[in-house]
Amino acid sequence: MVLNRLSNSTNNLTIWTVIFLTIVMSVSVFTQITARNVFNHSFEYLEELSRYLLVWVTFLGAAITYKADGHLGVMFFLNLLPAKVRTVTMFIAHIMSLGFFIFLLYYGSNIVERTMCQQSMQMRIPMGIIYSAIPISGAIMILHALCKLNGFFATSRETEKA
Repeated sequence: MVLNRLSNSTNNLTIWTVIFLTIVMSVSVFTQITARNVFNHSFEYLEELSRYLLVWVTFLGAAITYKADGHLGVMFFLNLLPAKVRTVTMFIAHIMSLGFFIFLLYYGSNIVERTMCQQSMQMRIPMGIIYSAIPISGAIMILHALCKLNGFFATSRETEKA
């Protein structure tokens, strides 16, 4: 119950963060295009900002999609399977996904640590901030995976009681 609430709250915060970052990215791109075409002037830092925001939106969006079981191609084929096989397949997939998310968290944290001293070319911010999208999204996806796996165990406990 607590795990579900934490996962849902984190997902809602992630959704609002992605919305905000997408708005900032859109305004940045619009400003850059307008400045270049109308005023014949370019703001290089806005181009860099847009690229880095796209990285964040991509990784956080992956976490949102995982929570929502939003990979349509995978779900299409899973729905073709018999119910018992589908359940086992989804359980195995969530276990494997959890392993990958732990990999993202661990190695993403290493990348962040090693790149915190490097600065971006235009905005002069630490590159570790940009790369921190990897371990943060990994941590969010670990939470979602644990919640999904907990759902499998809760379902099996209810089946045993009946």
